Amino acid sequence: MARWLPRFLRGPRRSPAARLPRPPRAAHRAPVPHLHTHTAESLVVLTTAPETLPALRSALDRGTALRLTCPGARDVTLMPGEGPPILDPDEGWLIPLPEETREFLLHSVPEEAGAWELPGTNVGLVLE
Repeated sequence: MARWLPRFLRGPRRSPAARLPRPPRAAHRAPVPHLHTHTAESLVVLTTAPETLPALRSALDRGTALRLTCPGARDVTLMPGEGPPILDPDEGWLIPLPEETREFLLHSVPEEAGAWELPGTNVGLVLE
């Protein structure tokens, strides 16, 4: 592109942007007794039952995606990957979990009520 053109005629500057997560081709569906997802400042907070943890750990162990479903709530898909959580109007919440987060969920979260801010991502988990 010619340098002599004014800035506004050269088009927008391209900056490397974070890749948004895409829905996985296949995800194991897990119905849960209750499911609520909301934002709090920069966090996406996922609230569900402690009984959800074994299914989540099983999916994390296999390296597959898990779609949490509950009547009257948006689906939440937890999947291996990098990037910010997004709300897809058709798929519901897509939450990629980096390696650090997966290790934390596998080994550090007890199967009881509590709340945790997950390391490596801007996601909070509440089990109640």
